[in-house]
Amino acid sequence: MNSYLEEADPWSGVLRIGSSELFAMTALPRVLSAFESSHPSLEVNLTIRASTFLMDALDQGHLDAAYVSDPDPTTDCELIELTRTDIAVLSNGEFNLPSVLTPDDLARQRVFMNPRPSAINSIVTQWLRDESKSTLINTCDSLPVTIQLVRQGLGIGVVPLCMVTTESDSQGVVIHATSPELDRLTIFLAHRRRLASQRVDFLVDTARAALKHVPGFNTVD
Repeated sequence: MNSYLEEADPWSGVLRIGSSELFAMTALPRVLSAFESSHPSLEVNLTIRASTFLMDALDQGHLDAAYVSDPDPTTDCELIELTRTDIAVLSNGEFNLPSVLTPDDLARQRVFMNPRPSAINSIVTQWLRDESKSTLINTCDSLPVTIQLVRQGLGIGVVPLCMVTTESDSQGVVIHATSPELDRLTIFLAHRRRLASQRVDFLVDTARAALKHVPGFNTVD
């Protein structure tokens, strides 16, 4: 029934949107405000979870679209690239680490980052290579908590750069460059193939407009 209503009027019925924590904390409020202003009769249901969970939910038909990081392609979903952000390695400045870190520098250090199979975990594990066995990896599925653990001196943190670009966000932390450079994180809109094109366009356009207000993102037009 909802599919029929969507075809007849894309701005009635329900739209089920998923979002990673990263997108939810940076751009999602502006996207929701745009829906409220332009299409107040549309009911928007939100799911905030890890990108891998959201992609599974899309495949199973539980979501219509999701803002996700570096998802694996699937046959039932289309991916539209929205933006990219660097990955930041953080300390509280009390570990005597150089300004530019190599994998060797993190040997025997405690590192907090998203758990597998997140994109950040995959990127950092590949970057560490031979040092991954001697680095003390602690997983944390909350980006704000990871930053707070770094501030308190409990270890090194790995988060998207856009989370620590403002003065208030970066207070109490030191952002280290890396050599070789870590791969960048890419944000996509993933949507089921039968989703109305008007809805897809609105989700993409409002997200790109919102992301332009967030330092640390390089939006793809």
